[in-house]
Amino acid sequence: MVRPPKGVIFGPLTNWGAGGRKALFEYNSEGGVKKVKQFVLEDVSNWNVIPRFTDLKGLERLTAAAQRTISRYEQATEEDGSWNEKIMSMKRLARAEEVVICVTDETTAERAIEILERSYLIQHATFHENFDEASCQYEQQDSADHVLERIVVGGKIAILNTPKHHAMITLAVPITSAEIMEKID
Repeated sequence: MVRPPKGVIFGPLTNWGAGGRKALFEYNSEGGVKKVKQFVLEDVSNWNVIPRFTDLKGLERLTAAAQRTISRYEQATEEDGSWNEKIMSMKRLARAEEVVICVTDETTAERAIEILERSYLIQHATFHENFDEASCQYEQQDSADHVLERIVVGGKIAILNTPKHHAMITLAVPITSAEIMEKID
């Protein structure tokens, strides 16, 4: 198991049964602007009971996607230590809209696999073994229309300003593939 080093807030997803699971989907919008959609993965350990998820070899495909994220993590850590900056930058871009993925039937199984295979699969460092809680500080301030979060890890500061009215889309509601891609854009 790859563990995030001291100072990493989000490491690669390594424990499907634990909390703190997210997927960051990076794409180019019309006009070539790079955007990120953030997905929260709900109840992943029970996705395997959906027959279509099993038929599609869902667990193997998601494990391969998680392994690609681990490879990206290792490469970024070895080259220039840019993992934290990359992930926090992606999360800042994705804060306005969060999508919940919960596999409940054949349609949602197919969509979840399609999205997650193309995403960075990350997990909050507190769900990794050997997380050094003393190296992390977290503060949150509420205002009328925003939540301001300040995270300090290993001397690096990340400030996230999230609108309280951010949209929540749940993929458990059957919609067409075209509609899902429209919501991602």
